[in-house]
Parts: sequence; structure tokens; C-alpha cells
Amino acid sequence: MEWFNKLGVGVQAAIISAAVSIFLYILGLLFNWLREKYMLSYKLKKEYTFNQKMHIKESLAKSKTPLIKAAEDLNFRLWNFSDNIDKK
Repeated sequence: MEWFNKLGVGVQAAIISAAVSIFLYILGLLFNWLREKYMLSYKLKKEYTFNQKMHIKESLAKSKTPLIKAAEDLNFRLWNFSDNIDKK
């Protein structure tokens, strides 16, 4: 460290500034890499759950329509039955 103390104040400031800049650059690269890694896994998980929910909704929509039509038919038959129960 003696060689560092022998340097001028301006050179010391420049060396410290360069070291801090290099350190922060490497720290930024590490942070970006970790963030991208997390974001990729988060994005894949969200896309998977979205696709699963969409598939479930499509399946329910396909089976819901015939069920509603059958319930309507039953409802009309019951109305007709209740209207004509005393006619015989």
C-alpha cells in the first residue's frame, strides 16, 4: 500500500474511481443475469398457468353448452307438465 500512498492525490482518486466503476459494472452484470434468470422462469410459469387456465375454460365451455340446453329442455317440459297436469 505504500506505493499507493506515494502517488499523487489525483492519481489516487483516478485509481479508486476506476476500481469502483469496474466493481459496479461487474455487480450490474451479475444483477442483470440474476434478474433475467428469474424473469425467464417467472414468465414460463405464468405462460404455463395461463395456458392451463385457458384449456380448462375451453373444456368447460364445450361441456357447458349442451348442459344448459338440456336444462332448458327439462325446464320447458316441467312447465308443460305443470300446465297440463290436471288435463286428462
